[in-house]
Amino acid sequence: MCKYNQELCRLVVKTIDIISGIVTISIGFHSIFHSLYVAYSYWKWGGRNWRRILSLLLHDIGYIWVGTWQRGDLYKHAIVSGRIISFLLGRKYGVWCMRHSRKACAHMNVRPSLACHFDKKARCYHSKVGFGLMVLLDVGFWTSGVHPLAFGQVSRLYQSMVIDTGDDLPVRKPVTIY
Repeated sequence: MCKYNQELCRLVVKTIDIISGIVTISIGFHSIFHSLYVAYSYWKWGGRNWRRILSLLLHDIGYIWVGTWQRGDLYKHAIVSGRIISFLLGRKYGVWCMRHSRKACAHMNVRPSLACHFDKKARCYHSKVGFGLMVLLDVGFWTSGVHPLAFGQVSRLYQSMVIDTGDDLPVRKPVTIY
């Protein structure tokens, strides 16, 4: 009976952890709004590659399992997301998406991809603007030529930083995603 109760407790804790991960990507910091901003910024400044846009929409899907990890293991979300995207779109896009996290790149000893740049820029929307205002203000910011995070810098400067794709950066250590 005691062993049965322990297994039941483990199952309940694991279920609660997965639910907390689902909440994180539903309404938390890594919500669908964040993914939409990352994908939109790539579409606007990086290109129209639909596979990369789709991979950026799913780049934080690994946070579903975040509740089952220790605090220092949060970089694993990029690895899980990369594996899912590799399965859906191919290894090239999985590795590109996996390298959106600087902590995961440091752990794997590889350089971050351009996806990291778009991910970090989109995060600032969450801290500067409320969720309700983000959708309304985004079109105005991008079309006005001034990026809200550049503190008045003209977006051409911002665009010149982003256009350098650098996606085929050499990997210093093989990355196994299967």
